[in-house]
Amino acid sequence: MIGGPPCQAFSRLRHMVEANGYTVAENRIPEFERIVENAKPEWFLMENVPAAPMPICAGWVNDDVIVRDVWVGGSTSRERRFTFGRRARLNGAPLSAFHVETLALHRPDPEQAILASGGRRETPVAIGGSGKRKRRESRLQNEDYLARAVRLSGLPDGFLDHAPFTVSGKIKVIGNGVPLPMGRAVANAVRRAIGMNEQFDVA
Repeated sequence: MIGGPPCQAFSRLRHMVEANGYTVAENRIPEFERIVENAKPEWFLMENVPAAPMPICAGWVNDDVIVRDVWVGGSTSRERRFTFGRRARLNGAPLSAFHVETLALHRPDPEQAILASGGRRETPVAIGGSGKRKRRESRLQNEDYLARAVRLSGLPDGFLDHAPFTVSGKIKVIGNGVPLPMGRAVANAVRRAIGMNEQFDVA
């Protein structure tokens, strides 16, 4: 079982959200724990921000690791905690340790992580500019940000061109996920942990 409960309750930006008078989303990790204990999978993987606690599920043993995208061949500073829970044995065989392989060397200046909010910035607009002009400039900024998000996430150009979402929705999809190199590296760690020899190419 694989899941990523909402991270807002543990985000480093939650204090800014609260200071602006908004309510932070509640901790949904207990719901993840409930689902694991009821579904009883042989193993589970949970993704969240580094500050999030590990899920505690009776009958499962946890390994956890913090991974940064650039450490596994990606381009960004995106950092996430992955918790792998397993029973003592899978199909009668002991499980291997959960270990995400990282590069010996990586770029020291990663790109800024993609944000689900789009990382919007204010656009200078001439005094007397119309609302239509402001909306157009905002839309163009979002389109530029989406193209950058697709590229930095390791996805092919035009990956979401035919997805039935707005530009903001597409940015949110990418911002709430993990970059492709990180996903492949974690998938390989899971495959090794459950005894599967075939690995995904992380390049």
